[in-house]
Amino acid sequence: MRKTLAVLLALLLLPAIPNSGASSSLIEVGVVDSVDGRFVHASFSSGSTLMTLTTDGNLSEHFWGSGELITQWSVELNITAKSATPDWTGLQVAVAHSTGVLVINTENKTITRNYNISTTVDFVEWDTQGELWFGHSGGERRAKEYDQNTWTTYATTSHNTAMTAMTIISEDRIVTGGRDNLVKVFTQDGTEVKSLSDFSSYPTKIINDGSGNILVGCANGDLFRYDFTTWSMESLRISSDHSIISINIDDDGDILVGTQNGRLHIIDSSTFTEEHSFESPGRVMNAKFGSNGELYIISAFSTSSKVRLFDLDTDGDGITDSLDAFPLDETQTVDTDGDGFGDNEDGNNSDAFPLDQSQWIDSDGDGYGDNPDGNDSDAFPNNSDQWADGDGDGYGDNMNGEQGDRYPEDSTQWSDRDYDGFGDEVDGTNGDHCPDINGFSTEDRRGCPDSDGDGFSNPDDDWTVADGADSSVNDKTQWSDMDGDGYGDNLTGNQPDSCPLEAGTSTMAWLPVISNEGELSLTYEVQPKYGCVDTDGDGYYDFGDDLPNDPNDYIDADKDDVGASMDYNDSNKLIQTVEDHCGLVLSDTSETCQGLRDTGYLAYVAKQNEDEKSSLGYF
Repeated sequence: MRKTLAVLLALLLLPAIPNSGASSSLIEVGVVDSVDGRFVHASFSSGSTLMTLTTDGNLSEHFWGSGELITQWSVELNITAKSATPDWTGLQVAVAHSTGVLVINTENKTITRNYNISTTVDFVEWDTQGELWFGHSGGERRAKEYDQNTWTTYATTSHNTAMTAMTIISEDRIVTGGRDNLVKVFTQDGTEVKSLSDFSSYPTKIINDGSGNILVGCANGDLFRYDFTTWSMESLRISSDHSIISINIDDDGDILVGTQNGRLHIIDSSTFTEEHSFESPGRVMNAKFGSNGELYIISAFSTSSKVRLFDLDTDGDGITDSLDAFPLDETQTVDTDGDGFGDNEDGNNSDAFPLDQSQWIDSDGDGYGDNPDGNDSDAFPNNSDQWADGDGDGYGDNMNGEQGDRYPEDSTQWSDRDYDGFGDEVDGTNGDHCPDINGFSTEDRRGCPDSDGDGFSNPDDDWTVADGADSSVNDKTQWSDMDGDGYGDNLTGNQPDSCPLEAGTSTMAWLPVISNEGELSLTYEVQPKYGCVDTDGDGYYDFGDDLPNDPNDYIDADKDDVGASMDYNDSNKLIQTVEDHCGLVLSDTSETCQGLRDTGYLAYVAKQNEDEKSSLGYF
């Protein structure tokens, strides 16, 4: 039966606003609920209970919550209904229809009385005795009383034309209105005691306002209020000039006037002046203010009835409070992600991330949010160049930006001033010992100049060879020289030092050849021998120099202390000169030897020797 539009408006928790002050700031939200059938009756028995009756005889009670009708029960009466009136207890409701009246018990939802009078009853009212008064628009054009079983003798007089409205006031007085532009007041026995004729158009609705007055609404929009003790009168014309079909009193006492042509007028009951009006298509049957000042209007259409919401717009931004995520801020209305910050980037408290509930502020405008616990949080909320810090060292992963990390995956390094690949933090991973000088040394120091590329840094004022710097800055095969003689300690390098713990200047040695089997041979040759002691400075290592104190020779094969370059026969220790040779080798008959053997020459030589010895003081 019901067609719920599934729109549940969760009203904001604003302080309750008096209806009279709030109505001027209400704007339309739209239809929030729809029910099958055209209402001919809609009344509130409490703030949360609404009773409705449709033209096809569906009597229902609904729970009213935030404008949604949640049906508690329904009874299908299978009649053509005209109107309904609950009794003062709310436990019974009388339904007027095309052939009589039905009385329904609302507790057990059963028909307890059925008055079938074979004629249309347009109005039905309860008196204080529990009796029913039936009102007939056409035909008799009057009201008649029924007891539990049949007609009583009490009835009002007829109107000259159709009876159009009816109510009961104190002392069970019956009030009727008709197309003859009259309102008549009768005692319980049907005696007419008052006739009101202040109307230029016929009455369409009459109610007892519960405060000692009757309210009379007319087809031309006139509204009258009569004190039914003194019969003093007040009147006004509603602004729409529409025919009035419903009059209800809201919880604050204001008068809610609904019209045939889709208008609700709010009348201040204290001043009897119109405060505001709202357009709501359909026949306006009733209206109700919500606890926060919102207004619900119930309207009937040909085949359905609808609830339309007019909500507060406290900040005046054109969006109602129930739809406005920021009802007190005119610069914001929508909060798509529900984080409390508005989608309007130009408004107050704007959301830099309207689709991300975990982020809302981007102080530096880099597209990453300031909330450290949110998605894509900005590790540097005030630095637009940086947002991530993968290694947590306080420097951003965007190495080319301000405060960038040259080593985004190493928490011990972040800067490299000389761009050599070694970090400036010397105690960090691969720390640079020369942070301001581009260099690629790795062995003794990291990141310092290394001319030959052997991994050892060039020495400088603060780091010498003694500290571990490269002893041979232009030779990548040598870097260490423990004895400081200029020859490197690496035996596989260039000019390796054969005596690394003893400084020396040798470059060669006269040594026996070592065979492939590792044995010494009798053959000697000059072999490289760097960095060993060379006493005579001839370039030969003392232990590879037959004459270590003779700079002119390094070979003395016969061990006679005369080098091969000066020894006439270095293979014979007895022969050092040609004289020795000629004296010992008598077979040599060369002219030289013959000359050296001549007695005259020998005498000459002897004489020279004596003279030399004499000059030396031997004689």
